[in-house]
Amino acid sequence: MAKRQAHGAVAAPRRPVAVDLFAGAGGMSLGFEQAGFDVLASVDNDPVHLAVHERNFPNSFALCHDVGAVTAETLHAAVGKGWSLTKREGEWDGVVDCLFGGPSCQGFSDMGRQNPDDDRNNLVFAFARVARELKPRSFVIENVPGLLFPKVRDHLNRLLAELIDAGYRLVDELPFLLDASEYGVPQKRKRVFIVGVLDGVDLPRRPEATCSPTIAEALDDLPAIEDLDELLTSDRLYMSAAMLERMAALASAYATSLRTRHGLEYERRWPDSILTGSQRTVHQPSVVERFLSLTPGSSDTVSRTHRLDGDRYSPTLRAGTGRDHGSFTAPRPIHHRLPRVITVREAARLHTFPDWFSFNTAKWHALREIGNAVPPRLAAAVAGTVIQALGAGRSLPTRVIEPGPDELLEHSLGTAADHFGIDRASLIPDVRRGRS
Repeated sequence: MAKRQAHGAVAAPRRPVAVDLFAGAGGMSLGFEQAGFDVLASVDNDPVHLAVHERNFPNSFALCHDVGAVTAETLHAAVGKGWSLTKREGEWDGVVDCLFGGPSCQGFSDMGRQNPDDDRNNLVFAFARVARELKPRSFVIENVPGLLFPKVRDHLNRLLAELIDAGYRLVDELPFLLDASEYGVPQKRKRVFIVGVLDGVDLPRRPEATCSPTIAEALDDLPAIEDLDELLTSDRLYMSAAMLERMAALASAYATSLRTRHGLEYERRWPDSILTGSQRTVHQPSVVERFLSLTPGSSDTVSRTHRLDGDRYSPTLRAGTGRDHGSFTAPRPIHHRLPRVITVREAARLHTFPDWFSFNTAKWHALREIGNAVPPRLAAAVAGTVIQALGAGRSLPTRVIEPGPDELLEHSLGTAADHFGIDRASLIPDVRRGRS
């Protein structure tokens, strides 16, 4: 029964508390927030991406830490700090309702060599250890479909055994293999989800599929940027009243939902006349000519870049590789109407990130932040089944969040490390350039 306040009104139920491991820029954090969770602590060892998370989720305590070494005590302290940031009444009861995250998956990925001996594969076991020590009421692990392949099946079996040994009941139909395009995302992106609960909590069900928008519905309201010279060096588009009016007139229901509140997320106070992630990419005339000749859905024979088809879904947006594996940039798809690759903002639209959500101002960082993220609406679909199984209250928050300072979007690796008090000498070395 909901607690009654002194004046007789019924207080809103407490939103369940969640912790995001391997948080990155916050795709899963946003999805869980949209489903009704309060994500009070977020952990990642990449300070650049975590600074972006802090900017977009200023009420979630950002802990820059190696998940493989983080302790339950440290996480409890982080959640307590997040509780204080939200300015809630009363004290936190110490209960974590859900631990979620997507451990690095390159060692399992079917896009790579699928190396069972890749050190990054051990991060799934780090998640299991944290679950055993922290004892959240539920957990959600996200990973690539390659986790199901025979070559790495031993890793999956060991992971499931460790989770069961930690006291969790696992959903029978395990793992869930979901395609984002069946959950409101205009992108073909298959992901695996492993879900478990402690005794006393109902087992979550597989989320029900929904309709998804097309590429054209996701992008066709965005203003033209081709003649705006200021976007050659800046990622910020300052839109005029006429631009905003035209944008509203062209917007699909999906595009409109990315500029308004969605689900049970907190309302953000943001200047809707500014569209970040809009920096242009200039191609050589010969490249433009090649792109113009491509039919929708085909690929450029030189760059292997795919041209989008406005009536369909985007192929999976890739992240490229990190500093420890060569810093290779994944190719961006070509716009469905224009002879250029898509912008960061257009990639964000295809990933269901709302327009208030900003990324690092450097394209390489921003595109990795998007490509590595779970699409928020896919995460929300899974989180919704978990919150229902928990029997937790689902309430629309009334407080408006003021995003963090824009400086958090401008960090290099070194300055981001300084921001979090991390020794620069401990940063992952850049194997391509041979320097840290």
